[in-house]
Amino acid sequence: MKRLESVISEILETLESSDSAAMLIFEIEAAIGDDGAPEGAIEYHTKLAIDRGFVARDGEKVRLTWAGHDALDQSRSTTDKPKTCAKLAS
Repeated sequence: MKRLESVISEILETLESSDSAAMLIFEIEAAIGDDGAPEGAIEYHTKLAIDRGFVARDGEKVRLTWAGHDALDQSRSTTDKPKTCAKLAS
């Protein structure tokens, strides 16, 4: 599956805006909805976000890490670049 930076950004934003500290992957999928992403894309990209350190496992749920919060903050403060977390990681 091809990496879609926009999906990773949506996952991080969904976790940040949640009322709970952690979410199940199907809760993230429900919150994001079917935005034309391939089947299984949310789960796959959540795993990529875990690999990158933006998200951590918390039992069966996942939560945003300090690095994930920093990536979102940086994406918001960068006005001349597209809002993607992958560009922030470099």
